[in-house]
Amino acid sequence: MKRQNALFILLVVCLLAISFAACGVLGNTPTEPPTEPPYTEPSVPEEPLPTEDPAAVLSYFTYAVENGNAVITDVNEEISGVVAIPSEIDGYKVTAIGYDAFRSCRALTGIVIPNTMTRIGENAFADCESLQDVYVYNMTVWCGISFSNHEANPLHRNGKLYMNGAPAANIRIPDNVTEIHDYAFVNGDCLLSVTVGNGVKYIGKNAFDGCDSLFAVTFGNSVTAIDDYAFRNCTSLNSITLPDTVTVIDEHAFSGCVRLNSATLGAGVTILGKSAFEACERLVSIDIPDGVQAINERTFYNCNQLSNVTVPVGVTSIGDFAFFGCSSLTGVTIPDGVTNIGLSAFDGCGLTAVTIPDSVTSIGDYAFNLCKSLMSITIPSNVTYLGNSAFYGCSSLSSVTILEGLVTIKNKTFEACWKLTSVTFPVSVVRVDTDAFYDTSIKNVYYAGDQEAWKKISFGNFNGPIREATITYNYSA
Repeated sequence: MKRQNALFILLVVCLLAISFAACGVLGNTPTEPPTEPPYTEPSVPEEPLPTEDPAAVLSYFTYAVENGNAVITDVNEEISGVVAIPSEIDGYKVTAIGYDAFRSCRALTGIVIPNTMTRIGENAFADCESLQDVYVYNMTVWCGISFSNHEANPLHRNGKLYMNGAPAANIRIPDNVTEIHDYAFVNGDCLLSVTVGNGVKYIGKNAFDGCDSLFAVTFGNSVTAIDDYAFRNCTSLNSITLPDTVTVIDEHAFSGCVRLNSATLGAGVTILGKSAFEACERLVSIDIPDGVQAINERTFYNCNQLSNVTVPVGVTSIGDFAFFGCSSLTGVTIPDGVTNIGLSAFDGCGLTAVTIPDSVTSIGDYAFNLCKSLMSITIPSNVTYLGNSAFYGCSSLSSVTILEGLVTIKNKTFEACWKLTSVTFPVSVVRVDTDAFYDTSIKNVYYAGDQEAWKKISFGNFNGPIREATITYNYSA
């Protein structure tokens, strides 16, 4: 008997070691996914995965019948351990779990999802604080489950997914899957690499959100859309290459991927959503495809190692905070056709030079705020709005040329541009607001009008440097 017990203990220890190693608990996380044999869809096991006595489990469930199928609507909170959801109750196929059904089942440690499942309601597994292990039989079924929100997915507390009892560390989405549903792998721990099958066209909202061990994703050749937050906070992901079939990269799709250093976007991309690559701190360069028409709000916010970016000629707008905090970005070409440069669009960038095209009509508040390496700027004639603090704190800026057309220079537009010594001024300007040129070193103003016109300009307070400078009247560049 003692020998049998010793053998049993040894077997348990070995199984635990294998499980921990697969999840990266033992040893270092590999830098590349292991080579895998050709993929085949796992068969459904004949015996259920480890669980309590099925008859005892059934007594914990309350269900309703909808469209001839069973929906689990409530579960006794005393349920504990690893529990298998039955595929059938009283002759009704179990296809759904209702909202709040398992809420606060605090002793629940694992859940087995049957192949019949198609829908799990809002907050179904909320407050299941011990739930860690999720067992499934079939990846096609799992990808097809409709989760109402992240707490509908039992993985949402950094759970571990098991396929037929084995940890799903390196997974392949089968070719017969056309859509990876919203929240499918949200916060899934132990997931290291994903190969998206060639049948997948859509990757849903939050599909891989928070999979912080995921470092490699291979996209199939049919993907057309990557929805909101799909790969947000995949903090180990280091590179992506998207096929030409992708047209939409939606809001926050890759935001918070702090180790992402390489992103190759397919030629088919037309939409870059808000914050698509926000806080990708190691992203060095990116080529934006020609079909993109707008750099949206916060697209590259705080990508502080981004040093090279190509803005295509089709872009008409650079949104608020688009390149905010890109302190390594020393140069950017804004193509002719852009009409709007948004609020704080290049705030805090390392730009040394920038050419604003004639097509631009609006430069937003703080647009180039604290671009401390910028040395000169020309405001083109079509600009009708030059925002508050647009060039505040550009401490290397020595020369400003404002072409005919602008009427008002807003508050603090050039404040704290300490090295600013020369300004070329148009006749069209009739008002200079408070602090517009405060804390500058202006010595010379080249004014296109005469002395009488200069006297008619309304200057707000704290613009001493420009009012005390030497004025050259009737200046023509």
